[in-house]
Amino acid sequence: RLEMMLSDRYVDPIEEGFDVTLRVGAPSHSTSLAGRALAEIPVVLCAAPAYLAAADAPRDPGDLRLHRCLHYGYLASGSQWRFREPNGADRTVRINCVMWSNNGEVLRDAALAGTGIALLPTFIVGDALAAGALVPLLREYERPPLELTALSPRHRQQAAKIALFTEFVAAELSLPSWLGSADQAGGAPA
Repeated sequence: RLEMMLSDRYVDPIEEGFDVTLRVGAPSHSTSLAGRALAEIPVVLCAAPAYLAAADAPRDPGDLRLHRCLHYGYLASGSQWRFREPNGADRTVRINCVMWSNNGEVLRDAALAGTGIALLPTFIVGDALAAGALVPLLREYERPPLELTALSPRHRQQAAKIALFTEFVAAELSLPSWLGSADQAGGAPA
């Protein structure tokens, strides 16, 4: 029997009685939770052609302070986005956040409406990028991928149902096509 709960909020699997929690983002460093990395999820900086017609595309991550940015609210970095320079150096830039949400689909829809620039996982924006409804930006600057991790209470991690479920999810995600990639997401480099 499977019971599924969906939420973008931080869930404590022990306190709330879950056998397994799939978390996108940094893995937990809790001593009471066992974690298994399942996949890396590429993220892409993107905007709608309508937004780019009204504002020049950023040429450097520092230009984002001059743009309307749509920000995912549960990022540990606050209102800063991280990039890797073409020379390999890490860079963090403060953004001009005009909209905050704890839901990636809401941010995608706002970007599609021309509201601003979003930094989102390819599984949320991949179809819009492939259709040309969103355009990837600053492709020469890498963004750290998100991690998908399965968490379970340490005292229950060896239970057969948890092990089988985690193995099933890991096998289904072993084919990275569902994740897409920034390069596969369509559009010419901006």
